[in-house]
Amino acid sequence: MWMEVQWYDWITPTTPAAGLFFGFIFTLIAAIMMKWQMKSWRLFLVALGAGSGVTLLLVSGLYWLGYYS
Repeated sequence: MWMEVQWYDWITPTTPAAGLFFGFIFTLIAAIMMKWQMKSWRLFLVALGAGSGVTLLLVSGLYWLGYYS
């Protein structure tokens, strides 16, 4: 099913929903760590935006290539 997320999907996502979910979670963690280290909201937002964009691009590319079928 397209929307199922299993416990082992954090290793290798098996659905696009799992790829998006864990991609956004790891992006958020990285952005929070950057905010904590650098004390900059601008850097936090740039990291969050860039990471989200890369996640969307990669998951849609993998879906288009047939990885999730």
